[in-house]
Amino acid sequence: MPNIVDNTKYLELFDDTGSKKLKSSNKTIKIYLGQPLSDKFSDKYIASILDKLGVTHYFPHPREKTFPNGDFQIIETPLIFEDYIINYLELNDEIYRGIQFH
Repeated sequence: MPNIVDNTKYLELFDDTGSKKLKSSNKTIKIYLGQPLSDKFSDKYIASILDKLGVTHYFPHPREKTFPNGDFQIIETPLIFEDYIINYLELNDEIYRGIQFH
């Protein structure tokens, strides 16, 4: 299917990994993109949903004041999500079976 815009430009997101040794993994990571939902739902309720989804990483929204407790890693970074995930994939030497975003 052709692009809807004629003047597209290729943007390289990753450096060449030709010399980097990569490890294959059957692991799937599940990243939840945080949202300021605490005014509508309790942290306990949000944590139960994240648990049901099997979330492994939590990327907080800048407006979130509190984070639910759960069996996941809270990502602490000054980067926006898109820049964080590019850096994460560049620095990580593991090739995942899947990365899910919620």
